[in-house]
Amino acid sequence: MKKMKLGTLLLLCVSSTAFIFPLNLQAAPITYNDETIFQTTVGTVSVETFEDYILFEPVSVLPALGGTFDVLSNGSFPTGYDQSSGGTARSGSVTLMNNDKIGLPGLGSIVFIADSNIEFSAFGLWNTGGDDTVRLSVYDANNILLATTVSTFGESFIGISGLLGGVRAEISAETGNGWFSIDDLQTATISTVPIPSAVWLFGSGLLALVGFGSNRSKKS
Repeated sequence: MKKMKLGTLLLLCVSSTAFIFPLNLQAAPITYNDETIFQTTVGTVSVETFEDYILFEPVSVLPALGGTFDVLSNGSFPTGYDQSSGGTARSGSVTLMNNDKIGLPGLGSIVFIADSNIEFSAFGLWNTGGDDTVRLSVYDANNILLATTVSTFGESFIGISGLLGGVRAEISAETGNGWFSIDDLQTATISTVPIPSAVWLFGSGLLALVGFGSNRSKKS
């Protein structure tokens, strides 16, 4: 009976580690070209419309989405753009473009990086350039591609859900002249548990089990 109780406790301890070190049983990511279906499937998302940012000024941080932008190919940051000059904005008139000079050529990909201890479980945006397509690719902390998808031509939504460990999203020109703009950037995020803390918790549980078994043996 004593052995059975100790065995039961050990089983419970080992089983509980599934919450600390979850098995990678995640289904494959899902891609979207419909914003309504994306938001309905994902649930709660945070959306950045860029309306609070100044036109023609660089944008390096998005606190509402928990991340920062990497620099463009010339070392500058993506810039607020007046979409009424061309294309169609989704919310208001301010969008974000991959250029700091408000004109050709484009300056490479717009890359958004999650803050530490945050991961993207879903990522979406609108392509507002009007005459091109863009590619959305999401990577994990080891720079392994988790999922990628391409928008339809012109103003269109693009999104990915079901991401596991996404920390970097790259939006790049797929077709067109390389210059593009985006709007209504939206994410769903999860907070991650630091591995050292998880290891400490697991180790503490094992030590407690050893102590329990030792005390039971002495009493018997």
